[in-house]
Amino acid sequence: MPELPVIANRFILHTLLRQGGMGEVYRGTDQHTGQLVAIKKLRLDVFGSDQQSGIERFHREGDALRALDHPNIIKIIATAEEDNAHYIIMPYAPGGSLADLLRDSGPMSLKQAVQMALDLADALTRAHRLGIIHRDIKPDNVLLAADHTPLLSDFGLAHTPSSTLTRTGVMVGTYLYLPPEAFNGQALDTRGDIWAFGVMLFQMITGQLPFVGDSVGAITMAVLGRPVPDLKLLRTDAPAPLTTLIYRMLQKDVTQRIQSMRQVGVELDSLLNLVNDNVTYISPVPERRVSSNPGRVSSETDVPNNIPQSATPFVGQAARTGSPVAGGWMLG
Repeated sequence: MPELPVIANRFILHTLLRQGGMGEVYRGTDQHTGQLVAIKKLRLDVFGSDQQSGIERFHREGDALRALDHPNIIKIIATAEEDNAHYIIMPYAPGGSLADLLRDSGPMSLKQAVQMALDLADALTRAHRLGIIHRDIKPDNVLLAADHTPLLSDFGLAHTPSSTLTRTGVMVGTYLYLPPEAFNGQALDTRGDIWAFGVMLFQMITGQLPFVGDSVGAITMAVLGRPVPDLKLLRTDAPAPLTTLIYRMLQKDVTQRIQSMRQVGVELDSLLNLVNDNVTYISPVPERRVSSNPGRVSSETDVPNNIPQSATPFVGQAARTGSPVAGGWMLG
């Protein structure tokens, strides 16, 4: 049996867990502590002739994780560079990801969803206060500790104070979670994170996404031109303040959207006494059904609500996406 590679004379590299758009994540062992770790290796091949920009972005991710000392943000154990390969070593998350949880168990109880969202809102509040915009909020990037404590991860696309904002017309993130202003070619600020957070919370309580499509163009048109589906039809036990908060996060006009994650957290905290541990109940709404392909629309019917529509053209370039490797816990 071949000898396993060792990174920085400390971390044994084991099996591949996940391969994403910018990196590969491996399960490893810390020889100093005996603990399992996740080892993220930068994929230089995806940057073509501009490998230096990929290395700089990777270093910024490490810097962001060092600055973000928060119980609901994945921590950094070490960074390493060997033989022109770049690594970030982080704790291993044995609970999988929020995406795994939703895929395996369906919609969450309202209490569980609000509690988890409150923890993540606090984590994002911390990031935004330090000038860090995540820009890729989605269930795949929320890892779960053994006790299901959520851990925000993958700051590979984050804007930090030491970086320059992405130039106008270039999109970063994952299409299904991008706000309308991204499709209009605008650089994302903290309110882009708020939109993506609203999409994720919508998904947590309904088991489906608010805007879907068979193609990038269809997703674009849904985000820009369709109203948010009626949450009270999809989740009849959701209290009005919760649905209203999600609608405010999903305002298509960025100036009308709730303006800070701190305010989102305050309102989530006030919702804790309105939700309970009752078994989830989802109305049998035929318009949109959960499927194995979350980017596919199962009907052309949408339920109108009080969110204004916007029909503006798409501008931008392709966004990064990643597909999981079976058993993987970390986003690459």
